[in-house]
Amino acid sequence: MIYMVFFCMLLGATLGSFANMLVWRLPRQENWITGHSYCPNCEHELEPLDLIPIISYIALGGKCRYCHKPISPRYLIIELLMTGLFVLCPILYGSLGLHYTVAYAVTVFFFMCLSVWDMETMEVPALFLYIPLAVNAFLFYHNYMAVLLALGTFTIAYLLLWLYHRGTVHLVGDGDIYAIAALAFLLPPQSVMYFLIITCFFALVYAILRKSDKLPMIPFLFAGYIVTMLLLLVL
Repeated sequence: MIYMVFFCMLLGATLGSFANMLVWRLPRQENWITGHSYCPNCEHELEPLDLIPIISYIALGGKCRYCHKPISPRYLIIELLMTGLFVLCPILYGSLGLHYTVAYAVTVFFFMCLSVWDMETMEVPALFLYIPLAVNAFLFYHNYMAVLLALGTFTIAYLLLWLYHRGTVHLVGDGDIYAIAALAFLLPPQSVMYFLIITCFFALVYAILRKSDKLPMIPFLFAGYIVTMLLLLVL
């Protein structure tokens, strides 16, 4: 078990670093396959010692080695979150089989990227939604009732809100529907209501604090899924 946790930590930190690169380069249409990593401030090419997940950021005090300007803490946060979420993998799904582990890993990686993009731009690349949706649908097609229940409940709630505000509320995009379906495939049907309630709670708190009628729903859906799975583990 200790070796598995250590492996998940390394994998999560590495994928967190990779996610940081994708989140930065894809919206800017930069080469993410062969392009070299560089400082976003001075654009100096980074050395291997500058790219060690988590450790490099802490060792450098959150600053570039070359221009000494602060680097966004987002990089460290994403790597830490990805590491923590991957450590949860054997805890949540370790006894359920390899297919659960694969689905969870794919979901965590892509939804982390999607969450950052949604928070920053309110736009997400469709491919990053289709991949976890296709993987989870293929592996857990028999759990379609959870998906139908989640989509049906969410649609009814949104329509009621839309009618109450006389058609002026537009909080959900097409991508949010795909995100709900992708996550619901991994949930037991009896936990779907918890998932939606927790998601809506997070979204409501965000809307109140930010005083905004535009919500990036994918981060709240992702957080709702993780919290729901943790609650199921405890209960």
